[in-house]
Amino acid sequence: MTFPVASLFRCSLLGLATLTALPASAADEEAHMPWRASIGSSYSTVGNLAPFLGLHKPFARWRDYRIEAAVGVIGKHPKAESVDREHIGWVALGLARNFGRWEASFSVAASYPQTTALSSVGQFLTQVSYPLAEGYALRVGHMSNGSLHGRNRGETFFALTIDL
Repeated sequence: MTFPVASLFRCSLLGLATLTALPASAADEEAHMPWRASIGSSYSTVGNLAPFLGLHKPFARWRDYRIEAAVGVIGKHPKAESVDREHIGWVALGLARNFGRWEASFSVAASYPQTTALSSVGQFLTQVSYPLAEGYALRVGHMSNGSLHGRNRGETFFALTIDL
């Protein structure tokens, strides 16, 4: 199995193209959007919890949405089959929007290596978060390929998000 360099390269090019298309005033406004770190647990249907870590950065606005890039890792599932005893790295690029106090986002993602829960490189990442206090939120998300490429159970995670 080789690392999906082409998929990661395409995601990076899309992000750079979006940044260069911004007018200067919008780019100045986006500089004030904080980095967000999410720390929590991921649950897979392999039947146990694994550590979850994500780093999110909104970097532009498009209409009522924020364009957000994210990178993270899902830890090993200790009681799982051998294929699921690997750390899973992922990158994502997508849109986030506020609905009152709630925030929802949808991203296209790439993950590596493949496991029972994430059976392909291409994934979708959906997340919902609710603020607890200034700079803190609870986040629930799910990463899956939507069964577009074989059986795919996905990973569901629960995390505390902190503005950095």
